[in-house]
Amino acid sequence: MRSFTVLFFAATLATAAWAQSPPLTYGPPVTLEEARQIASVAETEAKTRHAAVTIAIVDSGGALVFEQRMDGATLASADTAPAKAKSAVMWKRPTSLWLESAKTNPAPLSFPHVVASPGGELLVRDGRIVGAVGVGGSPQNEGDIAKRAATSLKPGPQ
Repeated sequence: MRSFTVLFFAATLATAAWAQSPPLTYGPPVTLEEARQIASVAETEAKTRHAAVTIAIVDSGGALVFEQRMDGATLASADTAPAKAKSAVMWKRPTSLWLESAKTNPAPLSFPHVVASPGGELLVRDGRIVGAVGVGGSPQNEGDIAKRAATSLKPGPQ
């Protein structure tokens, strides 16, 4: 029990730096059409960078909505891209933050759905999480590609 308490305390401290005011909540899920548009932006960005990647979009519940693997993308990226998207939506934070946290506190790396790698970004509309995008297959580019794709989400109807 003591080790669980210590682990929980360490994880709490690690996540305190990521606390948002007000905290993000989950909203209605991203649609298939929106997911296709976001993936198109990611693909265009990847082509600009001469990178072959897999792009995955999950909804606000972490379920896969859309995935595409570009020609030449690594086979493993078909697994890592959706894992990054799910990690981002489940933990309400970009996956790159886990990488930074692991440098000083590796304990959270054993938690479910933690991916400590750039390439998982939240899709946020009106302050609510509607899904996430995950990009895998080009370590030097996937974080920037995912960020560009995430920022392409259109605002909801006013």
